[in-house]
Amino acid sequence: MNLQNILNNELEILLTTTDNLSIDNKHIYANLVAQVFYYAKYSTKLLALAGVRTKDSRLTNRFFSHVKEETNHELLALRDLEGLGFSIDDFPELESTKAMYQTQYFQIEEYGAEALMGWILALEGYAIRSCTGLYQRANEIYGAKCTRFVRVHAEEDPDHFEKAVEQVSLIQNKDNLITNMKDSIKRYNQILIDCEKSGASIKNKIAA
Repeated sequence: MNLQNILNNELEILLTTTDNLSIDNKHIYANLVAQVFYYAKYSTKLLALAGVRTKDSRLTNRFFSHVKEETNHELLALRDLEGLGFSIDDFPELESTKAMYQTQYFQIEEYGAEALMGWILALEGYAIRSCTGLYQRANEIYGAKCTRFVRVHAEEDPDHFEKAVEQVSLIQNKDNLITNMKDSIKRYNQILIDCEKSGASIKNKIAA
């Protein structure tokens, strides 16, 4: 089975969870946006670390190009949250969110910069399969001022995914990145599950 098929198969459960997410619940959607902010803050740091650690100059160039593409994207999520009428302080960072990015430092240190490509493929692959539909759903309910992050990724990530696939083709041994890709999808799925569970409790906390 080729890498694209493995990715598509692994994404199915995540796409189902996304489709079932109660986007129409403002507190659930806002919590998702907040969690996106928390992990997106680390995207450029991880990419830069991988760019320094890899010994392949072609990968170095791509990692640092990706840094430029992702710079300040977390601020889009922050503005979406403010557009919804919330502060980032209203939404604590979930343990599942921390696991999403903290494990990537281990991947880079233990298995090399190339392993980070599994995380990148998971996120970029998920984006092209889900962001357009998610954006349409959220935009219809909350409007453009609350959906900047997902709109940008719906528009830009098809190109990002193609670049990621091209980058992966430069890596001879893909075992570690495939394992990381699968694990990253499971971790993101857990973030969505935790956001869904949080709706009522967060609403009560903010109202208190």
